[in-house]
Amino acid sequence: MSERPIVLITLILLAALIQACADRAEREVVLTTDGNLLFYNGPALTTIGKQKVVAYLTSDGHIMVADVRTPEAPRIIHDFRDRLFDGPGRADDHAAPAIMASPDRQTFWLATAYHGTPLHLYQLDTGLNVVRRLSPVEGQFTYPRWVDYGDRIDLFIRDQSRGSGDLVSLSSQDDFQSTRTVLSGESGQYLYPGSFVRSGMRTATHYSHNRAADTRLRGWTLVEFEPTSGSRTRECDLSHLLGDDAASNRPTGLHVQGDRVTLATSVMTETEFSKPERAFTMENRVIIARGSLNDCASFAVIHAGEATAPYYHTSVAIDAQGWTYFDGDQAVSDPSEPDCFQNDRMLYPQRSAAGILYASLNDSIYEIRKFDNSLHL
Repeated sequence: MSERPIVLITLILLAALIQACADRAEREVVLTTDGNLLFYNGPALTTIGKQKVVAYLTSDGHIMVADVRTPEAPRIIHDFRDRLFDGPGRADDHAAPAIMASPDRQTFWLATAYHGTPLHLYQLDTGLNVVRRLSPVEGQFTYPRWVDYGDRIDLFIRDQSRGSGDLVSLSSQDDFQSTRTVLSGESGQYLYPGSFVRSGMRTATHYSHNRAADTRLRGWTLVEFEPTSGSRTRECDLSHLLGDDAASNRPTGLHVQGDRVTLATSVMTETEFSKPERAFTMENRVIIARGSLNDCASFAVIHAGEATAPYYHTSVAIDAQGWTYFDGDQAVSDPSEPDCFQNDRMLYPQRSAAGILYASLNDSIYEIRKFDNSLHL
């Protein structure tokens, strides 16, 4: 091939990239300049018809919801200001809410817990008014996750009220009136799950675990289970994929289609994990693997990349179309997409049909109770 066609193809691709970035810049909406997500808590964005609704936590402890079409008019749903710790006087980022459309697609359900506190559940109408506030569910809850099964929605959340970090579920089938333990940790052991997703009419997740005497997150287990009984139907130990130098790994994104599973975790070495927990000071290895639930030996790494962790280990978002994670001001995606994100210090992507929801730092500092973030879609 002569140089001329190569130059022409390059110019065409460059023009397409410029146009794609222009289109993204035109579409992208700043939802708030004071709001936060957490990759454990989700989804933070849900839809009913053409209505897109986002839920988030402000730095002063308010749980907010907003229609994406009018983000400048959010509604306060819950107030955690009485929970603010001494010191920075800002909210704990674990209180970030999770929101999901109801099975009949007429209302929204919102769940939030501060950090090892009672669980709060709200039902909202499409005007984002509170229809019902259920009585707080007593326990020490953290990390709410919704899963939609079509005829019902289930909420999965960690409860550490018995001296271990167990995973429990609540369901719209009984109006969220009972909790069921679906995965138990040993005494003094806390489960740290990545995403929860539907696997047929079962549930799949993957997790590492943290013992009280060791702040590092160990192991990598993929599990499918019956959501009502908690009985495990399929399980794979993927720890061998982490590498011999793994000191701590945090499972994040997960997608299941039939028996095919794509999942991600972020791994730190001992040197990186021991660094001070400041924003974008620690390097971690992003591992994305794929295989079959019917054959644990089939799992293999399909991507291994290096990224600067935003504070917690790097979060990877995965759906049927692909995966995305951020390395500071760079986006890494598959299938390869133009890196058209216009913000620095980006974190916590959530992929959906409505687009990629993510946060960015307004300041150089990020801590569990000291964050200053904007949200974008």
